[in-house]
Amino acid sequence: MTTDKKITDSHGDILSAMLLDWVGQAPVTIHRAFIDLTGNVLCALWLTYALDKGRAWERSVGHEGTVKIEMTSAECERDTGITRAQQQTCRRLLLDLGILTEAGGLGRAIEYTLDTRHLLDLLMRQAQPLADALRASRGLGESERAEGPGRATASRLAR
Repeated sequence: MTTDKKITDSHGDILSAMLLDWVGQAPVTIHRAFIDLTGNVLCALWLTYALDKGRAWERSVGHEGTVKIEMTSAECERDTGITRAQQQTCRRLLLDLGILTEAGGLGRAIEYTLDTRHLLDLLMRQAQPLADALRASRGLGESERAEGPGRATASRLAR
């Protein structure tokens, strides 16, 4: 076998291994709104992953609008690529935003609690300027906004 053939075969093996590695892994997704909310792509990824871990919202959402999640930093790093140090930064930011609380640690998995009501409130506040712009583009006045959508329609119909 010539040297060129060995290099080509070796290169082909590496490409095959890369393709198998790539195809065999689940894609990592991020909710785009979380990037704007947190100002940090890794934090948005961590929050998306944590919510996905607690995806069984019907089973894990408490009466107070919280989702409890147990996961280790190793598990999170394996699935997202976010290192332990990066995860700590993400969690600190989410704690500061009031979205996350933590319990446990010291040799056992940390139980995270995500306040989904507060998260929804923050997302609604984030979307408010766009909602205002949409109302303005439809010609809804300030008084109609204060009345609310149902009353505004009723007021217009009564005129």
